[in-house]
Amino acid sequence: MGKIFAVLLILFLGFIAYLGFLNQNEVAIKLSKSHLYEIPMVIFILISSLSGAFFMFILYTIRDTKRLIRNIKAQKKQKQQEKLQSLYNEALTALYSGRRELARKKLEELLGLEPSHISGLMKMAEIYLDEKNYKEALEYYRKIVSFEPDHIGSKLKMAEIYLIQEQYDDALRYLEEVLKVDPLNRAAIMKKRKILEIQERWGELIELQKDILKRTSDSEEKNREEKRLLGYTYEEAKRLLDAGELDRAKKMFKSILKSQNNFIPAHIGIARVFINKSHQKDAIDYLEKTFEETGSLIVLANLEEIILGQEDPSRIISIYKKALAQSPEDNTLRYFLIKLYYRLEMLDDALELIESIDNQKLYPQLDKIRGAIAIKRGHFEEAARIFRGIVDMKRALKLPLCCSECAALSDDWHGRCPACGSWNSLDFNIHGICEATRKVHD
Repeated sequence: MGKIFAVLLILFLGFIAYLGFLNQNEVAIKLSKSHLYEIPMVIFILISSLSGAFFMFILYTIRDTKRLIRNIKAQKKQKQQEKLQSLYNEALTALYSGRRELARKKLEELLGLEPSHISGLMKMAEIYLDEKNYKEALEYYRKIVSFEPDHIGSKLKMAEIYLIQEQYDDALRYLEEVLKVDPLNRAAIMKKRKILEIQERWGELIELQKDILKRTSDSEEKNREEKRLLGYTYEEAKRLLDAGELDRAKKMFKSILKSQNNFIPAHIGIARVFINKSHQKDAIDYLEKTFEETGSLIVLANLEEIILGQEDPSRIISIYKKALAQSPEDNTLRYFLIKLYYRLEMLDDALELIESIDNQKLYPQLDKIRGAIAIKRGHFEEAARIFRGIVDMKRALKLPLCCSECAALSDDWHGRCPACGSWNSLDFNIHGICEATRKVHD
């Protein structure tokens, strides 16, 4: 390379000498208004060439210097990255081998060198979260968000922590931020739904559930989500009912029944609308018609309470007898009528109907009713023979209810199971329905 440069330099100087021989005239150079110099043409050419060469030398020197500095920085950064990666790997190894404190120490050293190391911050947050140290975990997740404002994973974790701490508004705030960046984020949607359920914000849940349904394609999953939408609609209708907005409540109950006519809580809700309007007769007529269509014992039980509240037992007895005439083998209806006879002090009718039931072992409460009737009549020896101990007749006359979804028992009827949250799933626990449901779940 040096020889080539020397040859080129000799050729260049020879060329300049040649030009000087041919061009011996002088060139006037004006450096200012008062300074004028005359120099040989060849000297002017030589100065111009050397000036250009010097200028190029400066440019190349600057370029090479920048490149050198850049390479030095890159090497330094690479070494630092290797150091950071080594510390992070050591922290992971310690963590996976159960040495939590060593892992924490390595991560702290890592973050001391690089405070914005996202993976290190995430791992520290996870360690504190596993230890249920929510305050420290939140601090690390906040640091991550300060470096990466749209870091979805951190915001989801923060929402999860606030949810555990029952700080629902803070949890919702971070979930909304996630959904603003990623509207289809299922984890955020499910967490938001859970919080809105806890806060009983049924109107918002209805809209959210409709969006979920639009994005659900699997038929089995779609069926579950449709049931949930009916449940939210029922809860909103119930809220309107309690708030005195009776017409709106009735409209929503009817919209539920258009989708699923056997949604018993909605039928009960419509009856409550009539009652709140002081239209007890309309409520009774409606429930009687509903019972004829659905055969629901829940409807029958509610109908019984309303009619007895009107002090018109003959109508409910008539309804029972009509139902038994259509289903003469239905011992469950007989059992319900026996309970009614006992409540009305129609003891002979109750005993007569008890004797007409086959396989009375399916109805263990019958012995309690029979014994209680004996006590009412003063036949204490007979009562003692029927059962031992004190009989709680309120319990004897009150059948437990069972959830068809989770097999949980409940003393009182609700439109929604208190245990698992399923709607339209509570029914009377007759013939061991609850036990059978448990076996299926097991």
